[in-house]
Amino acid sequence: MKLPTRLITFSLVLGLIVGHASNASAISKDVYQEAVRIIRKESKEGKHSAATEVRVIVELLSRYLKMKDEKSVDLLGFTLISGVPISKLSVGTEVELTYGFIDPSLSSDNPTEFDILSPTIDISSVFYEVNIDPDTNDFIPIGTSFDAASNFSLPYVLSGFESQIHAIPFDSAGNPIFLDGGQGDNVAMAVSVNIEAVPEPTSTLSLLTLGTLGAAGLLRRKRKA
Repeated sequence: MKLPTRLITFSLVLGLIVGHASNASAISKDVYQEAVRIIRKESKEGKHSAATEVRVIVELLSRYLKMKDEKSVDLLGFTLISGVPISKLSVGTEVELTYGFIDPSLSSDNPTEFDILSPTIDISSVFYEVNIDPDTNDFIPIGTSFDAASNFSLPYVLSGFESQIHAIPFDSAGNPIFLDGGQGDNVAMAVSVNIEAVPEPTSTLSLLTLGTLGAAGLLRRKRKA
């Protein structure tokens, strides 16, 4: 009997969190998006560190790209937050959202940096929307860009809990653009995630070390007194 997609997704996320996921099997866009929502939600609840969240989302993205590569999908639509699909920026930071196409076969090895291709596809506009609360599947419109010369750049100030951003391209007639997809899921929609910036572990360790040394010095001075 085929397991429900949601159960499969929960099992996948749990396996990635504990580091015991089965072979790096490819996943569909639906599984990728739901898995991202789950790890965002659990991170919001304090169940996982930011480092774990980043690691899991990068692995999910890699598996999604693998599915597209295995299905011989030449082009995949993607939105970038200040040039990357997964960023680590603080709420309140102004970024540039851009949209373009990538070749999954060239991006799977390093899913955090993409080379935007210039396919002969007539895009008239790109609509951006954001989910700022992983407890819901609600997306709020950000805006539409008609500037093809800048890869449909649109300024946006990051808000909410670790924004998940979608971008949908449209043709001149106002219709969503479709590509040849792997599982009948071929609208050229992009998914991008921002992880709120946190202090690096080394910085935290340095602060702890300085605090320990300071306490030791204070203890020695008290003993001398």
